[in-house]
Amino acid sequence: MGLVLAALLVLAGCGSNGEAARSGPRILKDAAAALRSVSSFQMAGKVATSSGTGSFTFEVAGKNVGEGTFALGPLQFQLEEVGSTDYIRSSTLWASVGGSALQQVLTGKWVSVPASNPLAQQLTNGLASLTSPTQTATALTQGEAKARRGGTRTFQGQGVVEVAESGGGSVLVATSGAPYPLLFVDGKGTSLALSGFGRSFTIRRPAKSLSLLQVIAGLQSGLP
Repeated sequence: MGLVLAALLVLAGCGSNGEAARSGPRILKDAAAALRSVSSFQMAGKVATSSGTGSFTFEVAGKNVGEGTFALGPLQFQLEEVGSTDYIRSSTLWASVGGSALQQVLTGKWVSVPASNPLAQQLTNGLASLTSPTQTATALTQGEAKARRGGTRTFQGQGVVEVAESGGGSVLVATSGAPYPLLFVDGKGTSLALSGFGRSFTIRRPAKSLSLLQVIAGLQSGLP
């Protein structure tokens, strides 16, 4: 009986990755490394905005490849990034860029803009960087020499250990399997839940799109 019990205890502990016993900085370092090791995952976030709480969902399908839907106060849009180009579709976003004329031309249409263009950063508020696991990992775990390990619990059916960051936020890190960061909360109304690590997502660039830079140039020159 004793041997059977011992065997069961060994099997029960096989899934532990040891993170629950490590220091806060080490857990975050391991979580960042785990996230960088995958090329695809899903995220669902809530963001504090001047008009309340916004939300978004996003799928990362590889380096600089992803798509998602965003509702940030009055601004709602779909975003795809494929390689070096961002594709955006919105019925509310364009007035803030070029007034009612641009809004009328682009409402509901897929619009392309180079991801490196400052206008792309303005439109997406930098959210296109979500397609980089490395940048996401760095943002979640940056500069946390004073991070403190907290208790363990369950999050969405997965055992996790909580790590409190010095800036007031916290990260929940899986305590079995790969130590993926499963939830980040900044303490200021923003949260980010990660899942679907390593899943296969099919993301294709829109069949038709308008060049935002060309449309703006046309409007400025008075072309129809």
